[in-house]
Amino acid sequence: MADVLTWAIERRIRLSEQAERLSKELAGIGAEVARLEAAEVMFGQWVEATDGGRQLSGIVEPEPEPEPEPEPEPEPEPEPEPKRVEANTVAKSGVVDDVEDG
Repeated sequence: MADVLTWAIERRIRLSEQAERLSKELAGIGAEVARLEAAEVMFGQWVEATDGGRQLSGIVEPEPEPEPEPEPEPEPEPEPEPKRVEANTVAKSGVVDDVEDG
């Protein structure tokens, strides 16, 4: 009877180890199935949006932001025109003694 008990214990241990290994493998397979399902959905949406790839997807890269334009340099102020002094004004001020009529 000891042989039967030993066999049962060994068999249980081997099956336990195999079950653990298969459980890990099954978890990996489940994760891969989930990734493939997501890819399938995304591909299906792309096909619908692009009529099976015959149209552009409408996805474009954003245009680069334009570089800021340099600030314009201020225009130089025009030079003031010299004031015209009337001959009568000059004569009245006493600066010019003789004013020619002209």
